Amino acid sequence: MECETCILGDGDYCQLVPYDNQASTYPVQAGDATIERQCCDGSTGCTNWGTNGIPAVTDFVCTGGPGVGMTTAQKIMTCPFIQDRCSATQEYSFAKEDTPNFETVAISGWDAVGNSCTYLMKSTSGAPGFNVKSQAPDGTILFGAWLEYDLDEVAVYGATDWPALDQEAVEAQPCNTNEGCYQGDMWVRSKIVQGGTANITAQDIFEQYNAYNQEVTTYEYMSEFYTEWKLRVSNTFILDSVALTTDRLAAYSAPERPASYSGDTFLNTADIGGYGTPTQGMFIPGFGPTGYKPFGALGFGNDDNLAQSYLRTAKDRIMVVSLYPDPSFDQSVNSDTIELELGAYPFSSVSLFPPARPDEIEVDAELKAAGLFMGLTAVATAVFASI
Repeated sequence: MECETCILGDGDYCQLVPYDNQASTYPVQAGDATIERQCCDGSTGCTNWGTNGIPAVTDFVCTGGPGVGMTTAQKIMTCPFIQDRCSATQEYSFAKEDTPNFETVAISGWDAVGNSCTYLMKSTSGAPGFNVKSQAPDGTILFGAWLEYDLDEVAVYGATDWPALDQEAVEAQPCNTNEGCYQGDMWVRSKIVQGGTANITAQDIFEQYNAYNQEVTTYEYMSEFYTEWKLRVSNTFILDSVALTTDRLAAYSAPERPASYSGDTFLNTADIGGYGTPTQGMFIPGFGPTGYKPFGALGFGNDDNLAQSYLRTAKDRIMVVSLYPDPSFDQSVNSDTIELELGAYPFSSVSLFPPARPDEIEVDAELKAAGLFMGLTAVATAVFASI
């Protein structure tokens, strides 16, 4: 039984650890001998280790049955990558997100036994991503799974960029427009409250940002009035009357500078998934939204510049994607080719950092004193003239 069929059937798929332990053999390449891989009962596991030519259990890597170890998506990503069914290359590296900076992979070798093709994209600048460009053939359901992470956020398998087999990842819920999830939607976060924790959405945080920015806008607007008044008073040598003078001197006071922002931010709340933390999900191309999957965010769509991360400086970021058809699909009969675009893309222009406190108004003491002196002089002149 093939790896994908075994896992989707709640089996425990085991494959022989390569004797040469080469870094390039993750996932383990499938060989011809049946003892190199086998599907075991998901509840009891294999019971034939060390018999009939089958090596000892310690020589195998197993996915575990349902509810054990990795998620379904992660288990499928460990299935053998078979070049004549997928493509010649499994791993791609992109140095920057400048367009165009992508590769298109054509998958044309699936047969009716249940295969998957898993690819790893590493970007050293920008954000990795993918787009299933061609839909599943008529009558065929095409499935997909993705896994994303900043490379420094995970334990890796040997000397590779692949995650260790026991690396935990947050699993995304199914996402489509009927459930209110759109391309670029950000992950829910968690914050500490009295008595425990509470979830907070990115929209909640942005609304707090906007409220503070409105305070800043009002402050800067009033500062302009104050500055203009200050300059006029300081240059008024003769004022019309004591009343007018007093009115001008008291017309405006310096607006109070807003305190530093103290609300919720993306830095004082905790990750639940996304933003470069180990996160994974499953999807069905052609059913619901399709297109580009933004790194660090949710959904699929036409835009390729909605990736999210706190620090968008150049660093190693990884996206892994697996595609697999309904087990009954045979490309040699249907002659359909699936195209998958892999590349590095820009981050969203939306800043995740909290708004900065505005600068304090620069009050020129000498100018202010001159204005008061001239104003008081005018007051005295008007008083003596009335005597």
